[in-house]
Amino acid sequence: MTAAPPASAIIALRELPIAQRLLGLYEYGLDGCDRQSDEQVRAVIEELIGSLDFNFGDITEGFARVYGYCLRKVAESDFDRVAWILRELRDTWARALMEAPAGSPEPPVDPSAAR
Repeated sequence: MTAAPPASAIIALRELPIAQRLLGLYEYGLDGCDRQSDEQVRAVIEELIGSLDFNFGDITEGFARVYGYCLRKVAESDFDRVAWILRELRDTWARALMEAPAGSPEPPVDPSAAR
């Protein structure tokens, strides 16, 4: 089974609610790491960077630095390191979403970030 081209897969993920989209991006990035597809992993990380809302300051800057580090590791073909980071982020977000009180609103999203 072949994976969808990165652009079309990411466009499909943009249609999902933000929490599902984020987890889907991490999953798609992990799939790219497993297949050692620098194009796929780079596309996912660039999408994650593009979705950051820099109005949140230090937290956003931290994510931007982590994602930038991942891009550098992709350029070095260090897919194991990138997969470890993406897996940790995915698992952390999944736990946070499961522990959120019932009826909690989705996190706000800047519509201009959803290219």
